[in-house]
Amino acid sequence: MFHRDSPLSTRHVSDEDLVRSADGELARQRAAEVAAHLEACWDCRARMEEIQSAMTGFVRAHHAALDAQLPPATGPRALLRARLTEFGPAPRIEWWKHVFPFSFGLSRVALVRAAHHRHRARWHRADICAEW
Repeated sequence: MFHRDSPLSTRHVSDEDLVRSADGELARQRAAEVAAHLEACWDCRARMEEIQSAMTGFVRAHHAALDAQLPPATGPRALLRARLTEFGPAPRIEWWKHVFPFSFGLSRVALVRAAHHRHRARWHRADICAEW
């Protein structure tokens, strides 16, 4: 994309692409094209610096406004760690003790059903042979 407001619309990078480039959101090929253009074009390089400066100013203002409102994290983290150590290490869950009895029960049922069907098939074959 090229800057539409510029008389050199075929030569300059759009503000959108400059912002996306600054954020690292451009596709690899487009990022390479923009980087190559910025190396050669002082106008676009100056616009990119303005955009980056504006982003930096916004981030600083955002931190200045919010950091004062947030409590320090060291106190609550230390309290959480102390409470967690009171409980000791997490219990080790032995999942196989819960799974295997169930699976052994299912395998027993499957074996009994298979034996029953085999026995039933033998009797059925014997009945057919007796009719001949």
